[in-house]
Formats: sequence, C-alpha cells, structure tokens
Amino acid sequence: MIPRVEINLKRLLHQCETMAANNRFEDWRLEKYVVALQDYIVELRKSSRKPDEVTINEYKRRVEYLRGLIEAEKLPSASAKSAAGQSLPSPVIKRRVSENASSRQLEIQTKSRHETEKRKQLLGQPVSAKKQAGGAEDIDAVIKYHRDKQDKLAEQMIAYAQNMKQNAQVASDIIHKDIVTIKEATQLVDKNQSDLRVESDRLSKNLAKSCNWGMWILLALVVGLFMFMVLFMRLFPKRKLA
Repeated sequence: MIPRVEINLKRLLHQCETMAANNRFEDWRLEKYVVALQDYIVELRKSSRKPDEVTINEYKRRVEYLRGLIEAEKLPSASAKSAAGQSLPSPVIKRRVSENASSRQLEIQTKSRHETEKRKQLLGQPVSAKKQAGGAEDIDAVIKYHRDKQDKLAEQMIAYAQNMKQNAQVASDIIHKDIVTIKEATQLVDKNQSDLRVESDRLSKNLAKSCNWGMWILLALVVGLFMFMVLFMRLFPKRKLA
C-alpha cells in the first residue's frame, strides 16, 4: 500500500511540473511548493513503507530539476537562462522515461522555450550601450551560476571521498580482526593436533604394555595348568582292571 506522504508528493509534483510547463515561474507559490516537495522526500525516506531507493532518487531528480528551473528563470537574459537550463541534469532516468512522461515533456518544453527566447534575443534590435552593460552582467551571472555549480560538485566529491575513506578504514579494521581471528584459530588447531599426537603415542604405549602383560599371564596360566595335570596324574594313577 502506497503511504500517504508519497501520494501527496506525486500530486504536488505533478502540479508543479504543470505550472513550470505553462511558464508560471512568476507565481510565488511554485517556489514554496518545491520546498514542500523537498520536505516530502525527507519524510518519505523515514517512512516504514517507503518505496525502493531508485524511485526515491527519481523523485529527488525531478524536484531538483524544478528547483534548477526556478533558479535559472531568475537570471536576467535568455542566453543565461538557456545556459543554466542546459546544465541541469535530466529529471528522468532513460530506462523509465515512459513512466514519467510529464517530466520528460517539461524538459523538452523548457529547452524549446529557452531556445526560442534566445533566438528572439539574437534576432532583435542592435544592442545599445545599456544593453551591452546588461549583457556583461548576464555573462557575470552565468559565470557565477556555473561557479556555484562547480563548488557544489566539489563539495559533493569531497563528501564522497571522505565517505569512501571511512568505509575503507572500516573494511580494513574488519579484515584485520578477521586475520587475527584466523591466526588464533590456526594456532589453536596446531596445539590441538600436537596434544592429540602426544595422547595417541601415550595410548599406543599403554596398549603395547597391556598386551605384553596379557601374554605373560596367559603363558603362566598354560604352564601352571600343564604342571597341575602332570602332578594330578602322578598322584592319582589310573587303576588297572582285574
């Protein structure tokens, strides 16, 4: 059964994608909705009936794409918006495009709109001094946007590297403990084998001694019995018949 938070997430995500497809970025509610979507994803991860990790990551990609579009629309020129929009990762995983047609449609419409706006800007009137200053500001804005993206990527890579280092350290500690355990077990096996060998030799010697004593006792019994029979025959000779 789908949890309530995932149902709310789907509904609000579809509404936000519809608003973005209709170019309603000036609506102040859109940005608030995206913040609510991020909260829904955090709450969904904590749910006991949460979906698989691939589905959660897909929700996250779609929300991040919407947030990137909102930030791109705040840039002053069409060229800056287009550059920022093209740098955004696709909100849809290729193998699951058919399951998220609205996100794919939003991506295509956004690229088409940015290209149209940029084409109109390029085919417009000659650029005045004021517009040239605005163009310089646009370039600075694009550079700042990409620099911020690079900083975020660098921070993520550092976090991944630290996480991998911690995992490697934990794995190394576990392997070291396993090696120590194996060495101790090997030493215990060797000791047991040595003790078993000593006990086996002792048992063999005891068996040999017991066999020797048994043979002598049996031989003594046979000799004694023979002598007893000879003595008996001497003392009680057989009577002759009349």
